[in-house]
Amino acid sequence: MKRISLFLLVLGLGFTFAENKEWCGTQEAVRLFKSGIKLARPILSGPVSYVERTNFRVHYTTSGSDATTPAYAESTANYIEYSWRKQVDTLGWIAPPPDGGEGGDDRYDIYIQGLQEGIMGYCAPEFYYSNPYPDGATSYIGIDNNLSFRDLRIVCAHEFNHASQNRYSYLEGNWWQENCATWMEDVCYDGINQYLDYFNWSIDPLDSPHKPITCDEDLYEYAGCLWPMFLAERYGINCPRIAWVKMGEISGENTLSGINSALANFSANLTNALKEYGVWRYFTGSRADPTYHFSESNLMPTSRILRSHSSYPAFGDQGSYAPSGPGGTNYIQFSSGGTNYLRTIFDGQDSYLWSASAIGYKAPPSDTYEFILNYPQARGFRTVPFSTHSHIALVTTVSQWESPANNLNFAYNCSLKTMVYNRDVGIAAILSPPERVKRDSQFSPRVLVENYGQTSASFLVKFAIFHPSAETIYQDSASVNNLPRDGWQEVQFRPTNISQIGSYSVIAQTKFNDDEYPNNDQLTKSLNIYSPITGWERIAEVPLSPDGKRVKSGGGMAIIDDTTIFILKGNNQPSLYRFNPRNNSITFIGTLRYGGEDLKVKRGGFLLAGGDYLFFVPGGNKNFFYRSLKTAPLSLTALNQIPGVGLKGGTGMVYCEKGGDGYIYLLKGSKSRDFYLYDVKNGNWQVKQPAPVYASPDKGYPIGSGITFDGNRTIYCLRAKYNELYKYDIVGDTWYSRFIQILPFIHPAVGRKKYVKEGGAIAYGSDKVYFFKGGNSNEFWAFDIVNNSWLPLQFLPSGSENKGVKGGGFLIYHKGYLFALKGNNTSGIWCYTGEELLARGSIFLDELPIKRKEEKGRFNLFSGEIKIYDSSGRLINLSNKLAPGIYIIERSQGGKERKKVVVVR
Repeated sequence: MKRISLFLLVLGLGFTFAENKEWCGTQEAVRLFKSGIKLARPILSGPVSYVERTNFRVHYTTSGSDATTPAYAESTANYIEYSWRKQVDTLGWIAPPPDGGEGGDDRYDIYIQGLQEGIMGYCAPEFYYSNPYPDGATSYIGIDNNLSFRDLRIVCAHEFNHASQNRYSYLEGNWWQENCATWMEDVCYDGINQYLDYFNWSIDPLDSPHKPITCDEDLYEYAGCLWPMFLAERYGINCPRIAWVKMGEISGENTLSGINSALANFSANLTNALKEYGVWRYFTGSRADPTYHFSESNLMPTSRILRSHSSYPAFGDQGSYAPSGPGGTNYIQFSSGGTNYLRTIFDGQDSYLWSASAIGYKAPPSDTYEFILNYPQARGFRTVPFSTHSHIALVTTVSQWESPANNLNFAYNCSLKTMVYNRDVGIAAILSPPERVKRDSQFSPRVLVENYGQTSASFLVKFAIFHPSAETIYQDSASVNNLPRDGWQEVQFRPTNISQIGSYSVIAQTKFNDDEYPNNDQLTKSLNIYSPITGWERIAEVPLSPDGKRVKSGGGMAIIDDTTIFILKGNNQPSLYRFNPRNNSITFIGTLRYGGEDLKVKRGGFLLAGGDYLFFVPGGNKNFFYRSLKTAPLSLTALNQIPGVGLKGGTGMVYCEKGGDGYIYLLKGSKSRDFYLYDVKNGNWQVKQPAPVYASPDKGYPIGSGITFDGNRTIYCLRAKYNELYKYDIVGDTWYSRFIQILPFIHPAVGRKKYVKEGGAIAYGSDKVYFFKGGNSNEFWAFDIVNNSWLPLQFLPSGSENKGVKGGGFLIYHKGYLFALKGNNTSGIWCYTGEELLARGSIFLDELPIKRKEEKGRFNLFSGEIKIYDSSGRLINLSNKLAPGIYIIERSQGGKERKKVVVVR
């Protein structure tokens, strides 16, 4: 009977390599070693023979399920010997360490055995070995007993590189480990080119250039060998090895910082290398340039173009291929420009590091024009001639690597110019003030100036604001010195404010001696000074068509971007709508269907946007879970069902990213405390620590409960009926044990207790958590996270239906706006644009009301009984000043009672 090691059992249970072509089992061995599990060495199925070499031993048998031939074992030894000489003796990689006598002596051990179908080899770390690197490890290699000699060469080179990697540091990113080992196959056996197969089997850096270099999904990490291949060809073949040395020198995982440190040896850094890597990947396949870029680029597929333009002006954005850092890249191609110049403006998502280049493509070598981008706006432009190039390509790359930069947005705008002048500067944009400014609000005027000419320029910039009467109410100027060609600069002027409501004219102007093209020297815009009006506004209606129903239980929203909010009507309907908050238009886009059946949304239904996808649960006591692309919301795919009982209400879902991967946290509600994590990449559910409870711990989370995410690391969780608010840390995957807040039961405008019920809603935005209480009330609250206080806000209006928030109530936040559904069989879409407290001021016990008797010319203290209650109805001790909060003051005298609600801040 075949004997199988623990390692192979783990592989057999955890992966299906035969389907996805992942033939190397090293990463599972490394993962277990990191978790403290040392895998047992193979026990071969028959008497063991050896091929002995100076540095290693090959263990094999000629009988049983592990059987092979002496010739196969001898070939294995020859290929390991060659890999050792090439990698260690020639290229200077460190040799695997001695293993303390395991396998018979201190030499390195290779086992030939019958591996699971689809697995060709693995390298398993075994013992910690800190000489000379603190996180080094010993290891051994396992190789399948039935490989072609072509595959045997590849496996020996690949797994031996893993053995060397382990001595530097077993803690580095698995993507980098496989990048390097796959690249080393080609270094050792350049004529085989097995790495090219991964461009057919998996997503890769050419068909998915927007993915980061750290990507390890769908075998990307093997095709990702292009990254160390680039480092070796661009900076020298020693660059990847030096990176491993730098990683090993410092304890812990240092993959990206180690690469950056290695590049310093070549007068470079990781930010610039990522930019160049983006450019190099353009020159593959039909655009190959083996002389100046990848030496085997003619063998590679052609990298994917995001979009092509042949008419102008042209503009666009990232579309469905939002790039992530480090290294995510997009290519946009431009043609048919005649003898004109292409002027391209690039604008990346603010506060992230970007790189942008324009490739003027022609017979090698092509021309590359680098954009000068500012920070934090990530904006710049470049002008490139069409006449000397067959086409022009815009290359945009996320160069940020020291902090997360996932699924970023960018925009570009291109136009044709018939001429480029030697001396030409101008105003590109008036950045501040915006078109509308609140009366008496201070602002600092800012403009963007650009040098369109061919030489550096120094000039003056003037800024003025005029009243309609032509009166100048503001003017200032600033100097710009030595602005380079194709350069731009943001110029700021002294701050000001305007008190008078009305319309004004803003003018920005450059003054440059001998400017050859004055038409772009001046820019004007309108400025409206207004008196702020904040609060709720009903901005649109969810159509009755096609089903004749309004929003009710199961209603919800998912925001995609500035122009798209998907809306579920709920109410036992499968209808899905697209709402554009830019123009308040809404359209019915279809019914949610799967397997030929309508997915009717009921209580517990939920719609969530995350990454490239929409996620959807129909509720109605079911556990079904679906996904669609944001760009094709009706094309649903069924995912693994949610564990446990069905969803009946109190459901909440949030999307977040950890380590570049997407996850969904789900609060089941339905009177349970169940809390789950869904791994978007691997498609599995994990049971997490149950949501906490304080009052009535056996009651769980009733209808009206929900969760919201702050976009960083904290989930806020609202427990309906008990008004309890909790926090969850997604980094530590644990509930904050000492945090609990109580959403006040009493609103100052109501004066009586109100619990969170059906229709309760929660949404995070700008350091506040917003709430509806539901239960047919219109109460609207915010929890101020910074000041740790509760704010009673303006009620959601009753509207023409004269209804409060109930089943289908929903809140969602986007860029300073709250969008809401009232549910309760209504159709309105509401928007909130400010915070107006219904009650303000502070009150202390020594300032309580007195009764004035004017006819007698004196003041008497109030002589009746005074009681003060907090928002939960609890009687407060009168001996101290009140803490911030909401209180009811009850005064009784002569059998009569009067109540007053106050807010103490």
